[in-house]
Amino acid sequence: MEIKKVRRKKKAARVLTWVSAAVILACMAGLLIGLVMMGTGGDSAWRDSLFLILCGGCLAGLLLAALASVGLYRLSEKYEAQESDLRELAVSERSFFAGDKLLATFDEQGVRFHAEEGNERYAKTDIRVPYAEMKVYSVVTRRSPKAKGEAIVLLEIPSRFFAAKKEKQNESQPALIRLDGKERLMATLDRFGVERFGLRHGEEPTCPFKAAFCVSVPEKQKRDRAVMGVAGGVFAIVAGVVLAFLVNSSAGIAIACLGVMFAVHSAYAAATAKNVFAVSETGFYWKDVNRYDRMFLYADEVGKIRTAEREGRTFVEFDCLYASYYFPDVGGLYERLCGMFPDKCEEKK
Repeated sequence: MEIKKVRRKKKAARVLTWVSAAVILACMAGLLIGLVMMGTGGDSAWRDSLFLILCGGCLAGLLLAALASVGLYRLSEKYEAQESDLRELAVSERSFFAGDKLLATFDEQGVRFHAEEGNERYAKTDIRVPYAEMKVYSVVTRRSPKAKGEAIVLLEIPSRFFAAKKEKQNESQPALIRLDGKERLMATLDRFGVERFGLRHGEEPTCPFKAAFCVSVPEKQKRDRAVMGVAGGVFAIVAGVVLAFLVNSSAGIAIACLGVMFAVHSAYAAATAKNVFAVSETGFYWKDVNRYDRMFLYADEVGKIRTAEREGRTFVEFDCLYASYYFPDVGGLYERLCGMFPDKCEEKK
């Protein structure tokens, strides 16, 4: 019964999130219509006052709906996590999701990967991996130098356990299975005496992140779209000025102001449409255009730094305990890293 209640709450939160998004669009349309109508009503003071009230109400509604949509989205994520936990517990206290309706259940011998009840996709999946055949990494992923990070557990398992019989097995590229780093999972691993290779947990930099240097790589598609937005904003400004002189000054000024706002926003987007890699003595920060893909690593979490060729381009490879991360070798990145971290750098491959 409890899981049904959580599902209803999650569904309600998601529906209200979409309702908030619709209110935002409606308020934006109302604000635009109000500004235009204010400029096309002649000298009618009451009419201008009416549309001024409409614009103020739409602006207030826009701000409130934006705040509500953020809060409701986070609330839906909270209910999503609660539902996932309840579905795991419905199987056992030692079961955890390792993918879409695929469960990893721990016991004294190892881990059993199997489908959740009712999952046709993985219905025939029943894979058992002993602890002796795997490595377990306890990792914290961070999207900024100041974030506490998200705890996860990675299971490094030889690919032969998941490869079909006819497929060629490549033991040099083991499978990495990601599990949420729940306290219940940590307690389960401790219960069965599973060794974990860990990185930092819950620690913050002792001082604010101050970049010694940064390099960047423009995102051409995003920048091109932003430049087109600047051009559209400039066109609206010109059209508004012409309209103000030839037809109606209020309407022309309103359109020109909207053009200025759009052009400024697009110009900022064009200037920031790049992936930035920042380096300090504390660590390395991948500031990706996509906020979700941003990442921070402490310097002592990186074992070796080397260059590697990928798809005809030279990248700097940051070799960590469980995986490698890359950034294009631009602006003399590798040479500058060798100057700061000579003990970590290797010769080119």
